[in-house]
Amino acid sequence: MLGEFALRTGTMNVEMTARGAVMQNLAFPQALGEMLTQLRAAHVRYLPGLVSRLRTQVADVLPEGLVEVNDGRVFGGLQRFDAIATGPKVHDLQVAVLPNVQHGMSVDVNGTPCAVIRFPWNECRVQARVDDDRWHYALNAWLTTWLDPEDKNPTDMLGLSSVVHSVRDVAVADGMLSFTVDFGSAPIECVGELIGALVHAGASFVAIGESETLSRASA
Repeated sequence: MLGEFALRTGTMNVEMTARGAVMQNLAFPQALGEMLTQLRAAHVRYLPGLVSRLRTQVADVLPEGLVEVNDGRVFGGLQRFDAIATGPKVHDLQVAVLPNVQHGMSVDVNGTPCAVIRFPWNECRVQARVDDDRWHYALNAWLTTWLDPEDKNPTDMLGLSSVVHSVRDVAVADGMLSFTVDFGSAPIECVGELIGALVHAGASFVAIGESETLSRASA
C-alpha cells in the first residue's frame, strides 16, 4: 500500500542515547529532510509576526508560553501556545499550510516501514501499529524532551525556543495508536526522533501526515 503514494524511498537507522531514540547522525534521506524543512518553514514564519502584532496592543507577550491545562485531550497536561498576552489570553495561529512539496515518501527505519505524508506543521496526525503499551513511555519521554517543560531552551533571534507545543487526542483502537502533534518551533529532527522512539517501542508501522492518507497506508 505504501508504494502508491511514496515518491521516493530511503533508509534511516536508529541508535539509542541518553536522550532517547534519535536518528543516527540525524541522517534523514535528503528528500525527506528537504520536505520537512519546507513544511516547518511554512508555519514557523508566521510566529514572529503574531508576537510583534500582539506587542503593539499589550504590554506583556510571552512567545510559546507553557500552560498546565485541565483538558483530557492534551497528553501530559502541558501545552504551549504560540503566544500568551496580558490578561492572560492565549493565542494560537490557525494556520494549516501545505506548501507545494512532494506528497509523501516511505522510509525504512531499522526494518520498520514508515510513511511520511505532507502535513501542516502545527496539526500533524500520527499513527503507529502497536502490540503493547510501551509507546506510552516512549511518547512521554519524547514529549518531555521537546516540550522543554522547564524552559531551559535558549531563544533564537526570532524569539523562538525550538520546542514542540503539544500532543493531544491520543487513542488506541484495534492495535493502532493515533495522536496529533503541534510541532511548534521545533526543528525537523524532532520528527525523526518521534519516529525512532515509536519504532524502538515496538511499533511495526508508523505513518506521519494527512489522516485521510494514513487510513489507506495502514490498511
